[in-house]
Amino acid sequence: MHSQSGTAPSNQAAQILYVAIELSKSAWVVAVQDRGKNRPSLHKLAAEDIDGLLAAAAKAQAQHGATSITSCYEIGYDGFWLARRLTALGWDVRIVEPASLQVGSIDERAAQKPIGSMS
Repeated sequence: MHSQSGTAPSNQAAQILYVAIELSKSAWVVAVQDRGKNRPSLHKLAAEDIDGLLAAAAKAQAQHGATSITSCYEIGYDGFWLARRLTALGWDVRIVEPASLQVGSIDERAAQKPIGSMS
């Protein structure tokens, strides 16, 4: 995992808005969640819709009174341009490299829920 900026102190954890982004060539799926909420709000955006991403985050940030945003996404098609843009706006960006994640055997993964499953 690669971090573009430092981690917020733990006493500010309740004021952080968490944004997870699933990137593809055709669409982005954005999950936004504050620390006190059980389920994230999901937003489907056109690929590379940075304005839509920023609008969804700004709306949630205002609703929840968050003072900072921490985001993550899997490195791939969109590379680092998104991280540079969000970091310039003050976001704490975490980039995950899929090859560096430890996974179980194929049998173990088949028994688990799909990653995108919210149930």
